[in-house]
Amino acid sequence: MKISSEIEGSIAVIDISGDVVASNAQALKDEALNLSEKGCNHILLEMSKVSFLDSTGLSVCMKIYETLTKESGMLVMTRANDTIKKVLRVTGADRKIQMAASRAEGIEILKGRLGGPVS
Repeated sequence: MKISSEIEGSIAVIDISGDVVASNAQALKDEALNLSEKGCNHILLEMSKVSFLDSTGLSVCMKIYETLTKESGMLVMTRANDTIKKVLRVTGADRKIQMAASRAEGIEILKGRLGGPVS
């Protein structure tokens, strides 16, 4: 798995490529928590290049969600494939983690949560 992040105002975007599994999920958690510590409590996970999310990866996503919501933040996942969407749906995680069809839609959701202008 490879991850990179960028900050757009008060929103952080984490681009992920590869599988998010037990052997590497901690790196995603560390990146998200680092961004949160810097004051970016609104995070978009760009999932278009992720093919598989195992139970550890899901657990990490939920821990990120919990951390952000404690800080009045929000987690949005965008462009997840059908398999990942099914995992989120079956586990009920989709009731907590907001899904977006595109990066732009995810950013707009987060901007709306921040009270900023939504175009």
